[in-house]
Amino acid sequence: MCNQPPKPARVPKDGPGPRGAPDCYYMSRQLNSTFRYANFVKKLRAEEEKELVAKKIRLQESQDMWRRELFKSSDRKLRDLFKKEEEENIKKFVEQSQAGVELVWRDKMNRLDYLLEKRKKEQEEKYKDTPLSKCAHVLTDIYKMRCKEAQEIQLYQVKEREMKKMAEKEFEKMWHEVALKESEALARFFLIAFRKLKQNRCRVTKHRQAFSRGGDTSLLTPHRQPSGSPQKPPLPTPPKPFYFRLMGLDPKPSPLAQRQAGAAYDSRLHCGSNVRDRQLRVLSEACGLI
Repeated sequence: MCNQPPKPARVPKDGPGPRGAPDCYYMSRQLNSTFRYANFVKKLRAEEEKELVAKKIRLQESQDMWRRELFKSSDRKLRDLFKKEEEENIKKFVEQSQAGVELVWRDKMNRLDYLLEKRKKEQEEKYKDTPLSKCAHVLTDIYKMRCKEAQEIQLYQVKEREMKKMAEKEFEKMWHEVALKESEALARFFLIAFRKLKQNRCRVTKHRQAFSRGGDTSLLTPHRQPSGSPQKPPLPTPPKPFYFRLMGLDPKPSPLAQRQAGAAYDSRLHCGSNVRDRQLRVLSEACGLI
């Protein structure tokens, strides 16, 4: 015993402890949490046993209740069956005892049905050829139907009048819009025609003034640049005068022919041979454009 070597000292172990965190503990020592864990497991198992016992008790009680209800319902059904059988037996006894009376009653009912059918046929034959106005039992229904038809006709007539009024209003509104658009288009046309007429009048007066100077055509021909100056691009030739195109004359007639053509065109404008131009002139004068 004395020669035994001494036991090595307990060296603490460093590393992750039982809770997962880094810790320094001895391997041979028992943790304080193991006792608490054992107590917790004991309590948990005791609670589970209690719950199992309570569950069994509840299941037994529910089965007992179900059996009790089943027995009650079966007893009730048996009582009902017995009652029905008793009633049927009583009816059979009564029918057997009153068989003769029932036969007499059945004959009476058959006779009554026959008489009712016969009366119905006689009434149908009687009222077959008579008009409805002489049938007193039908007049009330006819009057009611006529009243309903009259009310429906009145309602239909009222709705038809309202629809006619609405259609007339829509038609008047549409024609009013058409008339407004037509008047706008006519006013625009008159304005454009008056502008054209005014431009033509101004052009004619310019040409008349140019030709009244002794055949000066400087307004119609472009000016020539001197030979020393740089050449500019030639101006476009002016269009043929309007009254020349109207009268079918040559664009370069003699001064006398030009004066005669201008006077003829002017007299045509003033005398009113062209009805549309005269109407435009009268309308423009009335509107204060001239």
